[in-house]
Amino acid sequence: MRKPVFYLRFLFLVSLVVLLALSLLSYQRIKDLITYSDAVEHTYRSLNKTAEVLSLLKDAETGQRGFILTHSRDYLEPYYQSLSLIRRAYDSLRHLTAYNPRQQLRMDTLNGLMARRLEVMGRAVLYDTSRLGTRADRDAMLHQGRITMDSIRYLMERMRNDELRVLNERNSYKSNTARQTPTYLLALAGLALVLLSGTFLLLNHELRQ
Repeated sequence: MRKPVFYLRFLFLVSLVVLLALSLLSYQRIKDLITYSDAVEHTYRSLNKTAEVLSLLKDAETGQRGFILTHSRDYLEPYYQSLSLIRRAYDSLRHLTAYNPRQQLRMDTLNGLMARRLEVMGRAVLYDTSRLGTRADRDAMLHQGRITMDSIRYLMERMRNDELRVLNERNSYKSNTARQTPTYLLALAGLALVLLSGTFLLLNHELRQ
């Protein structure tokens, strides 16, 4: 009589352990899916902010060039508006890429290039508003500005490519986790069902005895 009772208790304990493991694994899998989803969303925000910083710089550049070519102060409004937003967008991008030391080094470089580009823009606008310096000085400034802007574009393209690589990795982790989770859960649920069925059959047998 003791042996069947021992088996009954053993199956019950194993079933309890399996159910506990199933619950923990379900929780961990769901947590992993949420983590990977958040990571993917974070990378998308980094990509969007990278594009925003470059777009604002282009807007400022367009406003500056429009003013220089037409001497119309209407172009200064988008120029100054972009200047007020660039620093905020840069700070946000630095925060979003804080997890990546390589991107942080690029952000340092970008900060220097942006400062140089904005300084040249300001001097070029000052030339056309106050007529300080010669036309050759202004042309030299514009040429220097184009070179700096090309460097910014190249740097931000490398940042974008790095974020895309991270995005692909995170999407891959997310997809694998989402694909494997049902298999793991079904396997554990099947095992739990078998053990519980065995426990029930043994208990039913004992009760009949």
